[in-house]
Amino acid sequence: SITLQGTATGCPGGPSDNYGSRIISTMNDEFINIDNSRGIHIKDLTFVGNLTGSETNSSLNGCPTGSTGGNGAIHVASGPGSQNFLFENLVFHRIANCITLKGTSRATIRSCVFDKIPNIANTNVIGINENSANNERADQIRIEGCIIDGSPHPAFSGQVGSSAGTSGNGNGGAYYANGVTQTEHDTENNGKSFETGTINTECSGLGIYGFVNTIFINQCSFIRCKNGVNIANTWTGE
Repeated sequence: SITLQGTATGCPGGPSDNYGSRIISTMNDEFINIDNSRGIHIKDLTFVGNLTGSETNSSLNGCPTGSTGGNGAIHVASGPGSQNFLFENLVFHRIANCITLKGTSRATIRSCVFDKIPNIANTNVIGINENSANNERADQIRIEGCIIDGSPHPAFSGQVGSSAGTSGNGNGGAYYANGVTQTEHDTENNGKSFETGTINTECSGLGIYGFVNTIFINQCSFIRCKNGVNIANTWTGE
């Protein structure tokens, strides 16, 4: 049984947010990897992927690039008897794969915030799967009071024009989530702008795969993701 508890108290994770307990990585790899353990509590921490660059710098993959998080910034692979996990009051900033649970039972993800999600293909902010290494299914997962904002650049909500204050393309405009500039988009779409231009086109909020039972989701918000919830064709359950 292990408890990792910091003093983040919901630290947003930006360059000027230098208080609390932060784990920062410039690598496309896991931050915490848990294998065949139980009774793990991780609380009050902020995870940041690639803190370099301006928070307002627009680019395809985040601010400016972010991290894939590897298989999951918090990656849990469980065997029989591995249970009782709590992930509470965590912030994930500039990371695509944030929490991945494989074969995990009796796990709670509570009051966590996920934002500035990089636009990286085949990723899930929260991923739940069986553990194929030992055929252990996932069961009794609870996700409560969490906010997932999939936008790589949430400040760009609303119509984005060529006079946007952020000079993401070097010419006074901003890149859209699909990587085209304002001018390129207007040319291709008869001068009509996207209404938002901030939706993540690659990363899903919650991805469910393999043998997974009983997932309870309560008072959560999954917005501006490719899919709020993606149930793969590999999913099965009882």
